[in-house]
Amino acid sequence: METRIDTLTETPAQPSGETQAATLVRARVGSLPVVPAEAIQAVRRNPMRALRLPEHDDPEPGSTRMLGMSAWAALLVFVGMVVAIRVFLAIVFEPGPEWLVPTVMSVGIAGTVCGGLAFATVHHRWLPWELLGVASVLLGGNLLLVITQL
Repeated sequence: METRIDTLTETPAQPSGETQAATLVRARVGSLPVVPAEAIQAVRRNPMRALRLPEHDDPEPGSTRMLGMSAWAALLVFVGMVVAIRVFLAIVFEPGPEWLVPTVMSVGIAGTVCGGLAFATVHHRWLPWELLGVASVLLGGNLLLVITQL
């Protein structure tokens, strides 16, 4: 038995080797599994399902999509390196306010995570572009901080 922390309910432990989808199958019609509608809705409502790496049965993303995302990410990396070098030089030669470096690093890490998640969600229609947009806004904020404070 497993106890779920979020609902404090006990459920039978999942047999080893079975996936969550396999435990939802109640019957089979020929080779097609029959899954209850409420189980399908529970899987669809899971927001963390979008943040997954592509699996073997996922279709390949288009070349133009990957080229566009890679070009956008490369531009973010280039501008991010400019910010990072400027902050490094400020640390070595003329330190600015003591709150600046931790703030720039935190915002930079958040932007890097958004950029990485954009590639992890490449099979979604708009989510990768939205994540790259968030990363761009964070990088713009970092650039503004470095320009105004150093």
